[in-house]
Amino acid sequence: MSQSIRAALVACLAFLLLAGCDRTQPVYNVQDQALPIHAQGLSLAEIERQIVAAGSRRGWRFEKQAAGQLQGVLRERGHYARIDVRFSTRSYSITLVESDNLLQSGGEIHRNYNRWIHNLERDIDAALTRAGTTRT
Repeated sequence: MSQSIRAALVACLAFLLLAGCDRTQPVYNVQDQALPIHAQGLSLAEIERQIVAAGSRRGWRFEKQAAGQLQGVLRERGHYARIDVRFSTRSYSITLVESDNLLQSGGEIHRNYNRWIHNLERDIDAALTRAGTTRT
């Protein structure tokens, strides 16, 4: 094998190894996300129902902790995440509480967790918008 081919193979191998290293990212938390404009007249109970319904579609299981506070759990292919969801009639927040098998360390976590939270955030906003526009 020529030296140039060997060097190219080593470079490709190094690239592949480095590409696999960026599996973690800073933990994404949702902080005081304003409710969609159409949802701002919803009751606290209706907001809770919409959050639970939105998350349930993606496998999240919620348990009420107090008025305006839910604990969510997702178990996905051997991975586990527990979140705290706090909400009012104006905004909501989603904060990571703990995880297992998601490479959580030093404020970083597997990028899949962040994708789950971005999806949950979009789903909550969509559910709240629908609920706000269909209320009578």
